Amino acid sequence: MFYLKSATLITLLLFSYSKAHSKDLTDRIGFGYSDAFISSVGNNSEDSTPSVQVKYSPNSEYSFVGALHLSTKDDESSFGFLAKAHKIIFREKNMNFYLGGHLAFINAELIDSKTAKLDNESGAEFGALAGVEFFIPGLENLGITFEAGFGLTTLGDGITFKSIANHPLKAGMTFYF
Repeated sequence: MFYLKSATLITLLLFSYSKAHSKDLTDRIGFGYSDAFISSVGNNSEDSTPSVQVKYSPNSEYSFVGALHLSTKDDESSFGFLAKAHKIIFREKNMNFYLGGHLAFINAELIDSKTAKLDNESGAEFGALAGVEFFIPGLENLGITFEAGFGLTTLGDGITFKSIANHPLKAGMTFYF
């Protein structure tokens, strides 16, 4: 019985220590970049949709992200707005693990697969994801993100269900003020 009580006390101390020193972003605003849209725009299926983003955490449990994509390339112009919500589910000293979702609107000039003509198309995206934002010691204001999940997009021909796997160069980096 003594060992059980000791193990329980040590476990509680370790968890309280980890939580006390986790990265708290309450009332902080961040500015950065991402490429988190599900749709690939442009007439090359591997084109990306880079965007600038703003992230705000009103409390220690939730954060909200707004991202804007804009391209005026001839015959491949595109515009998109993405909104995300994250719920932090687990914290470590320099990492926050979260679950979230996103909703996006995107408009792009695409080549119609049936007529081979340039066409202006609009669509919506919905995504569910899990992610990690980590902070390098010494660079506490720079958040680096990984994300994975599933999404649905209506841009282009029909509805497309896709997996999401975003490394830091795609999921983004955020500098917090």
